[in-house]
Amino acid sequence: MDTYDTILKRRSIRKFTKKPIPRPLIDKMLNAARLSPTGMNMQPLKFYAIIDSNLLDKIFPYTKYAGYMPNGECSPSIEEGPTAIVLILNDLSIRKSDDTAAGAAAMSMILTAQNEGVSSCWMMAIDKNNICNICDIDQKKLSLHSLISFGYPAMTSRAEPMNYNMGVKYYFDEEGTLCVPKRHFEDVCKII
Repeated sequence: MDTYDTILKRRSIRKFTKKPIPRPLIDKMLNAARLSPTGMNMQPLKFYAIIDSNLLDKIFPYTKYAGYMPNGECSPSIEEGPTAIVLILNDLSIRKSDDTAAGAAAMSMILTAQNEGVSSCWMMAIDKNNICNICDIDQKKLSLHSLISFGYPAMTSRAEPMNYNMGVKYYFDEEGTLCVPKRHFEDVCKII
């Protein structure tokens, strides 16, 4: 699949099968993050991949999925949780925070995974303190920016043209596919 096709296909997935992600693919995703652009080439980020099922289960209660969906309709059960999580951390000895670098690294991992059939959900609605404690992260040295849940998909999702009366909230269609409204090209893109 080429990069553009991967971007078109990618949507956030929140329910996963328990099929493990092969270690070489985890390494490939982390390497894509490591090689992502950073301002002034400062490289202020670290990436911790969690694949141990016991740790994943301990982290799970400290994550929040699909805030727009009522009654947790789109949230996974622990059995539908990710088979890998990557923590994106700021190395405080280099830079306190770098949202731009984190975004570039996250997208590099997400697209690398998607190209191999692995879905993801980038998350910031997380209990950073408890996750750091579970993973034995020294918060005086590293600051948890966000995490990405990865796994083989147990649900489907697609982009839909936005109905501006309905807004940006995602919804399920009659077949159970999660529909994600996207603003129209001509409303957000301009060529000068």
